[in-house]
Amino acid sequence: MGNSIKDVAIYVADLARAETFYTEVLRLEVRTRITTPNVTEVIMAGANGEGSSVMLAEKVGDSSVPAPAGIWKIFLGTDDMAGVLTKAVAAGAQVTL
Repeated sequence: MGNSIKDVAIYVADLARAETFYTEVLRLEVRTRITTPNVTEVIMAGANGEGSSVMLAEKVGDSSVPAPAGIWKIFLGTDDMAGVLTKAVAAGAQVTL
């Protein structure tokens, strides 16, 4: 097996809102949820576990996102780029070219 990136973890300020975006706009599926004393995570992936997983994390009792954030782009695959882009922008995503 060659080298690859398996997962990306992202701190978010509003876990419920982020989960809605990733499930309804990007059509990822929730694989599991993890709650610790310090963080709540939702782990998501494509249908049938395709591709890498994304872990959305929110600090318990603190909606701030640690700085520096570090992640500046995530690559996603889709068969309907125009449809996903339209839904993403309607959900508040900003497109940068």
